[in-house]
Amino acid sequence: SPDGRYLVFSSSREGRYHLFMMTETGQNQKKITSMKGDQTAPSWGP
Repeated sequence: SPDGRYLVFSSSREGRYHLFMMTETGQNQKKITSMKGDQTAPSWGP
């Protein structure tokens, strides 16, 4: 994230690639996409 508190990453842990967010320490991982198809290119917006 722009403030450095969160990281977004792509993982295939559920079969398809989805985006997940976690804190800078690697805790509190949460899936943030649920669309069909692979999600592999996260970006932050204003």
